[in-house]
Amino acid sequence: MGFKVEWDNSRKTVIRVDVQGYWTWEEYAAGIEETYDLMVTVEHTVDVIIHGIGGLQVPSGNMLAHVKESASLKPDNMGILLLVGANPFIRAIGNIFARISKRSTLLLYANSLEEGRLILAERREQVR
Repeated sequence: MGFKVEWDNSRKTVIRVDVQGYWTWEEYAAGIEETYDLMVTVEHTVDVIIHGIGGLQVPSGNMLAHVKESASLKPDNMGILLLVGANPFIRAIGNIFARISKRSTLLLYANSLEEGRLILAERREQVR
């Protein structure tokens, strides 16, 4: 299916990336590019929800290389990255990458889209 990228709210503070089924690293790169292109249309901080519909599945290949590449390109206004539906393997890889990344992003997890939205709202309230 690939990636469906859109604003998650009318204030344009959260981008939601819906991911369903199996996808390729080429689709991942296109989805990241679309997300970043949308993000730079505003100047304020933008959080990102990666919503794994039915769970996040990862294709074969060098996951760390692809994630590292996308992290090196992220816009300066990127805020929190929240993964919905990440299995323990994806969480472990995400946590390792978050520790070694030079341009660190706060990485959070949720079990549902609704929980993810609540987590982001609570985090943004703390920042105010």
